[in-house]
Amino acid sequence: MSRNRSYSGNISNAENYLNYLYTNGFNKSKYITDNDVIGLCNKIGIFKLKGYVKEIKHLEIKNIDDVLVIYLFDKFLTRVFF
Repeated sequence: MSRNRSYSGNISNAENYLNYLYTNGFNKSKYITDNDVIGLCNKIGIFKLKGYVKEIKHLEIKNIDDVLVIYLFDKFLTRVFF
């Protein structure tokens, strides 16, 4: 059973993007509030986060924590190598 959901690319802010993720199968963070997630999304940038979201969107169980951990690990690894 495939759920094809389209994304128009017109998400204007982090709150709307977070709500978009929640309606498309992402679970809320187990550790931080939505307001904190929105703050992080604003600092990181929605465009950057989309790449990390793409990497896990195929998983059956996914949450915003997974996206943030992958992003932070990528930042750490980049600093180690460069």
